[in-house]
Amino acid sequence: MSLLETLPKSINSIEVFVADCNVGLLTHGTRHHFQPIQTAQNISLTMTQQGLDGFYSGSLHPIFTQNLPEGFNRHYIAEKLARYAKVNDMYLLALQANHGIGMLTYQSKLNLPEPEAVSLPDILNYSGSDALFPQLLEKYYLRNALAGVQP
Repeated sequence: MSLLETLPKSINSIEVFVADCNVGLLTHGTRHHFQPIQTAQNISLTMTQQGLDGFYSGSLHPIFTQNLPEGFNRHYIAEKLARYAKVNDMYLLALQANHGIGMLTYQSKLNLPEPEAVSLPDILNYSGSDALFPQLLEKYYLRNALAGVQP
């Protein structure tokens, strides 16, 4: 059984962390809902309401969408996983896990092994006959959920 065949079909619930602190639960049913579980750490200036009312919307809040993959990268991930999972924004956040840029990390029922690292000198001194970019994309696409432009 391949790694792709062991992936969950969908992701509807993700725990959101800042550093090692669980700050809330992001869920998706008919709407996206972020429910903070503490008041000491806000994840966005637009989610600083008193109390723990949470955030409901038909789409993800910008604090989550700002680091979703876009363009070729998003298409590549969706195409590779199409037979195995419903790839949507929630799935892409789950793939990001703790490999994103920024303060937020995510934990879900998605459990992937860490790919073997390739060093910068290995990339810079690559002398193989096959193109390097497709090799790197294939190796890291399950952990490459970065957007094209970073804040």
